[in-house]
Amino acid sequence: METSTRSASTNRQVKFDRSMRPFIVIWEMTQACDLACKHCRAEASPNRNSNELDFEESKSLLQEISDFGLPRPLVVLTGGDPLKREDLYELISFARNLGLAVAIAPSATPLLNFESIEKIHNAGASAISLSLDAASKEIHDGFRGEPGTFDRTLEAIQSSKKVGLRLQINTSVTQATVSELPKIASMVAGFKVSTWSLFMLVQTGRGKDLVSLTGSETEDVFYFLKDLSPYIPIKVTEAPHYRRVIEERNQLVELGKDWTHILKPGKLYFDLRTEVEKYDIISGSAIDSDESTQKRPPLVINSGNGFAFISHIGDVYPSGFLPVRGGNVREESLSEIYKNSTVFRNLRDYSLYEGKCGVCEFNSVCGGSRSRAYSMSGNYLGDDPTCNYIPKNSNA
Repeated sequence: METSTRSASTNRQVKFDRSMRPFIVIWEMTQACDLACKHCRAEASPNRNSNELDFEESKSLLQEISDFGLPRPLVVLTGGDPLKREDLYELISFARNLGLAVAIAPSATPLLNFESIEKIHNAGASAISLSLDAASKEIHDGFRGEPGTFDRTLEAIQSSKKVGLRLQINTSVTQATVSELPKIASMVAGFKVSTWSLFMLVQTGRGKDLVSLTGSETEDVFYFLKDLSPYIPIKVTEAPHYRRVIEERNQLVELGKDWTHILKPGKLYFDLRTEVEKYDIISGSAIDSDESTQKRPPLVINSGNGFAFISHIGDVYPSGFLPVRGGNVREESLSEIYKNSTVFRNLRDYSLYEGKCGVCEFNSVCGGSRSRAYSMSGNYLGDDPTCNYIPKNSNA
């Protein structure tokens, strides 16, 4: 049994054995969506797939998730757009009656309005995540592929807060959106969100056509987010090396050393930092801030290791961005797939990791993005190309 631990960096460990149950399960209820987002992993289209899990199969899936036992996994209903399913509210209610905590990630289409948000809340969902990829409608709507999404997102934020849903804002980080981060941070701080979740691009689905950050730029974004973390609750998706950055900075500050002198952040960090200081978010300098204080300390889970993704047709993956199938819930139980499928077991065995991720002293805290390793090399046990860190045991 894994115990709950917290290092000086405030990275959190779950209180149970991640090989026996996931902390979070993402269920892609449908791939149908009326948007055409540039980064869409699912390459969603407006029409539903006739092979989706039907209502009874969906209830069976939710029952299997509940059967993992206490603490039950958090369930996130996503898509596509879950609002495209007529049985959405009934399934939320069914999940809630099983004792599952339910969050939902809808798309900002005309289906998302005060009435639907209120029905989501009344059915039993506790949280909603909405996407904001820019601080202006022109850039955001261009990224989402449909005019009006920015304004609908802002309306949905207010509606969600009014009905009492916890609010998470999701932001995709690419070369085209990274300069927007300070302005988005200002908006997010004003919304008083439960989490600001930043998705570092994995080039899969439509995202293959987007340009991701370089390794050094990724590090600069991490330094910037660490500066913001005492003031905004931050989560970073598909970038577990953010947890390594937190470890490094906290260790240096504990030793009384200037982290900027040793880690040498680049131009992007200073540009982002200069821009964000125009807004009333942070106080003091990055060097003088309390490195150990964070509103939302990162949780040490990774693809297949505390995390599972279920597709609209029942395929089970370690992550929605890692298309290596572990099994299908129509053929075997979710528990069996999660505990015993080859890909899930491999991902939980750090001794199998290759390259510098295999010898890195931070691999049990980080582990690298297995999805990005796969998307760029075809090897989910290989290096994460956006990590610039050179392990102490590396020959590089």
